[in-house]
Amino acid sequence: KKQGKRNHVCFHGNDTIVIAQSKDLVHKALDVIDGSSESIGSNNALDALAGELENPMMLAYGDFSAFGEIGDNPRTAMLKMVTRLGIASGESVGISKVAIFLEASDADACQQVESILRGIQAMGSLQREKQPDIAKLANAVTFDRDSNKLKVVFQMDTQELIAIGKNMENQKKDFRKRRWDRKRGENPDE
Repeated sequence: KKQGKRNHVCFHGNDTIVIAQSKDLVHKALDVIDGSSESIGSNNALDALAGELENPMMLAYGDFSAFGEIGDNPRTAMLKMVTRLGIASGESVGISKVAIFLEASDADACQQVESILRGIQAMGSLQREKQPDIAKLANAVTFDRDSNKLKVVFQMDTQELIAIGKNMENQKKDFRKRRWDRKRGENPDE
């Protein structure tokens, strides 16, 4: 068993799950939910997140400015520029949607984060010949930036998304089978 960080999980009512790195943080979150402690209050990012989806299945919001680990970890360069992040996902009238709202430390940092994400999107879009499903997913993403705030929205017909998922799973199975066959010498010309 690998030693490392633990997450603590608490089910609250029929529709809320609290996940945190310590029992103390779980208790603090429960106090906020129950109204015995003050919440972070409303801000533009939370308001936008709450209003983006008609029927959100999942909402998550985090303030990264207080996390020392992100600032000290060299592998998290992009997260160093993000101070707040919110994610909402859900499905309504046959459309699946994921919206990500982030607030960066300043407008330049926000532009850099957007450039990184647009680069990833462009790489996916370039796959339209070899992997058209990846290109479809990449092309379903839109960006909207205002100063140090960025909204990234993925939106696609749910049935099309399910079909893409099944197709990608079948491709993965076929790839594994071909690789296994090559190892066993059954298809040496592949």
